[in-house]
Amino acid sequence: MMHFPYVQRKGHYYPLLNLELGHMGKFIAAEALVDSGADFSVFRAEFAELLGIPIERGEKVNLKGIGGEIPCYRHVLTFRFAGRIFQWPVYFSRQFRFSMNLLGRSGFFEPFDITFREGKKEFTLSDAESNFPS
Repeated sequence: MMHFPYVQRKGHYYPLLNLELGHMGKFIAAEALVDSGADFSVFRAEFAELLGIPIERGEKVNLKGIGGEIPCYRHVLTFRFAGRIFQWPVYFSRQFRFSMNLLGRSGFFEPFDITFREGKKEFTLSDAESNFPS
């Protein structure tokens, strides 16, 4: 089981995860909100640019959210954190203006059982039994 403290930003606490985002052997540091309300993981365009990813070559999908609909492009990337490596789809958009990258349910949530502890301002990730048989 992995424990992570919430991170304070502008007087509020958030379940943020520090990780490395990788493509073609190149990795960069990133921070993302663990968001149970997001269907997909969405990152700002500058992260794709830093990794040398031609954003528009990905599969185009229009994602809808609180801010309306934005064009996004799907790419499968490598994630490293807590000594482990994973691959998940990520959607990049030049119109995504949210201040935090998002780790959504499709991909990120699947290998874990995730517990948010608002009172303790922490969250935990543990291996989901159905995805990691013993």
